[in-house]
Parts: sequence; structure tokens; C-alpha cells
Amino acid sequence: CVDHFTDYNEDEKDLLAKMIAALKIDLQSIKVIDKNKSGVFQPEFTIYFQDEPVKNTKSKANIVTTFSPRYLLKNPEYKKNAWNDLQKAILFFNN
Repeated sequence: CVDHFTDYNEDEKDLLAKMIAALKIDLQSIKVIDKNKSGVFQPEFTIYFQDEPVKNTKSKANIVTTFSPRYLLKNPEYKKNAWNDLQKAILFFNN
């Protein structure tokens, strides 16, 4: 789920595509949706890309919360944090 995905510009979409590619998972198995328009669905695993700083939340085995591409383009110093978060997703898909 991506905060305000429908409003993304090309640079933001490009970075999101790179972040998803880094997961090295079958692209047919994912769905990118706007967090504000997500509706009801039951995914096996969810990554929340947030436009605001990630608050400390209780970790769940099938949920990762990280910075959105929009936030990272404005605050590149958080890219390492986002990569660490995405590695949790990589571990999930490799098990």
C-alpha cells in the first residue's frame, strides 16, 4: 500500500519500481494500491510505503512499514532505513 500513489510523478514511480525490483519477487504476485483507496483485501504480505516518518509500530511477521519513494526523494538520508525495512520483506519471500 502506497500513500497517495495515484498522485505519484514519474520520479516517484521510478523509485517505487526500483524498490519493488529489489525484492526479487514475481511481479505477477504483487499489487500496488493507493493506501487511501485500498478497500478490503487479504494479502499474504503487505508493505506500507508512508509519506510521513515511520512511527514505531509493533512488528508483525507479514507486515513491513517503511518510507515511501516520495518521502525518500525529499529525504534521501532515510534510504538506508528503507532498505533495511525491505530486507524484512525479502526474508519473508525467501522462506
